[in-house]
Amino acid sequence: MPENGSHSFDIKSVSPSQGPAGPPVATSTMNPSRSQRRTAKRGFTLVEIMLVCVIIGMLAALSYPLIARNRANAAGARFINDLRNAVHAFELHALQTGYYPEDTGPGIMPPGMEEVLKRPAWDHDTPIGGQWDWAVDTGDFYAGVVITNPTFTPTMLQVVDQRFDDGDLSTGSFQSYGSGVVYIIE
Repeated sequence: MPENGSHSFDIKSVSPSQGPAGPPVATSTMNPSRSQRRTAKRGFTLVEIMLVCVIIGMLAALSYPLIARNRANAAGARFINDLRNAVHAFELHALQTGYYPEDTGPGIMPPGMEEVLKRPAWDHDTPIGGQWDWAVDTGDFYAGVVITNPTFTPTMLQVVDQRFDDGDLSTGSFQSYGSGVVYIIE
């Protein structure tokens, strides 16, 4: 037994900076205190994780219509640009040669247009779905760029028409035509 009569516990005394020295305090290192146990088991509960997932799902559901509308608007703008390029290419060909190229089927490059018509890719689908087509002397018009079987709805096509024509698919240069639409050059 030690001289001061203490037992075999770890003795912890109060430091001088904490105030007057009090009696020694015995501590045991075998069982952690409650506060030590709570800190060791920190993490997210299943309910918290599920709540975060629900919130993320709701945000995604709310943003999907906006993303779809923006994608449709971008496709419409790309189509308008491609259509203007095609119309200018056919008008340039007519100015240089004195005539429009021969009528072709959907997706087939009109003869003599390979050098003038670089964009749009005539053998690929249009940005609004469907295929590019060149039509000459149809009875309804003399020359026009036709888009056969577009996947855009009539409402979406009308929005495209409002951007660069009169907004009415039955009049103007951009019109409904058969199972598609046409931009009438002449």
